[in-house]
Amino acid sequence: AELATTEAAAGAAGAAVDSSTAIAAAAAAAAAPAASTAGGVILLGKTAAELADLVQHCGQPTYRSKQLVEGVLQGAHSIQDIKNIPTAFRQQLQGLGVKTGRSVIHHQVKAPDGTQKLLLQLEEGRVIETVGIPITEDSKNRLTVCVSSQVGCPMRCTFCATGKGGFARNLRPHEIIDQVLTISEVFSQRVSNIGGQHTLVVSTLKACMPKGTVCVCVCVCR
Repeated sequence: AELATTEAAAGAAGAAVDSSTAIAAAAAAAAAPAASTAGGVILLGKTAAELADLVQHCGQPTYRSKQLVEGVLQGAHSIQDIKNIPTAFRQQLQGLGVKTGRSVIHHQVKAPDGTQKLLLQLEEGRVIETVGIPITEDSKNRLTVCVSSQVGCPMRCTFCATGKGGFARNLRPHEIIDQVLTISEVFSQRVSNIGGQHTLVVSTLKACMPKGTVCVCVCVCR
């Protein structure tokens, strides 16, 4: 094999510096306080304590917090879809600007092997990608989700369309959970594994911790 020229080596070094700078910027963004989501409180991704505080603020009995969790996890895409709480409480939540945190499927493609790629549109209009991979192993049907943890990517790999679009922001925990729920709904199957290539680990792990019933594979870009 031919030796790399000095120019090529310099270019590679520059790319490495750019990657390091990009990762540092992403890490700084992750460490910064999350921006308030337009429209108020997001139910998806809230802890039990946070939901209890919300319910108490609304003057509702404590068990309503569990009903909110059940409603969202059972497929409610809007507050009006949460049918296991009183109409008056739903109207109260809407008046406070509370939202479920679910996204909209912008585009969907399916491969011959059953793998499905979805583009999900976030509240501000940006689009992220998530992939569902069905696998039959030892006569058991399993479903793996490859989630995004950022809008865009700071790595800017030349072979990757996502990287070419640049980095916009880190995803919030509810936006990661939403990807898992959406894939589960599309396949009508429980998700058994979550994976993906991430420079952002904190939100990904926080999104997976509430239930703790799935296997999480996190590959960190370096």
